[in-house]
Amino acid sequence: MMNIPNTLNNLMRILIRNGIDCYVAGGAVRDHIMGRVPNDFDVVAVGTDAQSIQNLVGGNLISQSSGKMIVEVHVDGQVYQFSVVDSLSEDARSRDFTMNAMFYDIVENRVIDLVGGIGHIDNGVIHHVSNRFVNDPLRILRAARFVSVFGFSVHAETLRYFRSINRQFVSDFNNPNNGSRVYAEYSRILVGRFVRNAFLMLQDANALPREISDLVGCQQSPVYHPEGDVFNHTLHTLQYAATRMMGREDALVICLTMLLHDIGKPATVDANLHAFGHEDVGAEMAADFMSRYGFPNEIANRVLPLIRCHMRRDLNTPSAVRRLSVDVAPESLDNLAIVMECDSSGRPPLPSGMPLDVSNMLQIARDLNVSSNQPQPILQGRHLISVFQMSPSPRFGEVLSAAFRAQIDGQFDTLEGALSFVVDAGLV
Repeated sequence: MMNIPNTLNNLMRILIRNGIDCYVAGGAVRDHIMGRVPNDFDVVAVGTDAQSIQNLVGGNLISQSSGKMIVEVHVDGQVYQFSVVDSLSEDARSRDFTMNAMFYDIVENRVIDLVGGIGHIDNGVIHHVSNRFVNDPLRILRAARFVSVFGFSVHAETLRYFRSINRQFVSDFNNPNNGSRVYAEYSRILVGRFVRNAFLMLQDANALPREISDLVGCQQSPVYHPEGDVFNHTLHTLQYAATRMMGREDALVICLTMLLHDIGKPATVDANLHAFGHEDVGAEMAADFMSRYGFPNEIANRVLPLIRCHMRRDLNTPSAVRRLSVDVAPESLDNLAIVMECDSSGRPPLPSGMPLDVSNMLQIARDLNVSSNQPQPILQGRHLISVFQMSPSPRFGEVLSAAFRAQIDGQFDTLEGALSFVVDAGLV
């Protein structure tokens, strides 16, 4: 028996008692079959109209882009959507994948499978329902999400179909109006347990973003990168990151960083397979990528300094570590160390884990109390006013910036030292 919230069960039974056949549909039924706890319930009602449903269970009438009306009911902190369909078979054919095109009958307590979804779930296969899929080709990303989260594979017929609608997919994928949808899918793809397989599927489907597609065939030194080209390296680092960060708050930031950390290499690689400056070029490209595909500024502002700083090494002095803690802001050296670990670990068969120099850097940062935050300026504007009778002006910023740089370099660590510095340096 499917575990359905009592409030939804009661609403559905009101409709049934009034002669309206209704069924739980879609992802909740899939999760029930897979032994997962459903947390998102949608209902289809057959042979009625939205107004009749609203008259019986309340809620709001909402017009969809297709022109159809649905009823959205808010109760006990949950949102349930009731859609009107002509028949279950017609509704099933309009859905994306067979595993999402099944229904549950709460009266007879049985799953209604008209498209072979149960068999596909049992075999771990994603199969599209019909050629109506082309009406919303961005659902290719949903397939990638199911690969990443469930570890399923995409059926060969469906892969061929994905390739056949590539033009429509690319058009929708690059449409700025769809950025929020792309972000919503990518934010779940990137942190999945089988994320490498998801991106290999997107490659097979010709559905990679151009920045990631350009990594395919971009060669690297076999001495430092025995795993192969930049695309292969990127997927290994991404898989390592997703596994290491599973369930952690910063998982998306780290995984997105690994996806984008080397996208500057194709533009910078030379004849000797060096890619000097790829981190700076890549950060600029990553900023455009995240803006184009709807990633929030809060995430972008954390990812970009991690990309810019991921190649920094020789960090064996307190001043160098302090400078890095400022340069990686608003991110932390703790997370930069994870990025460096993932980067180093994405080079099989070379050993994985945190490199010794990164571990040493992190220990210095912890000794300085800057591993999880940045050093704060000792000298403040109020000190310039009270001690030197300076008035607020553009000169303020120049003096404070110079003092902060000297503080980072270790020239002083007290207010008295800061005041002496600005006097000795002729800044006041």
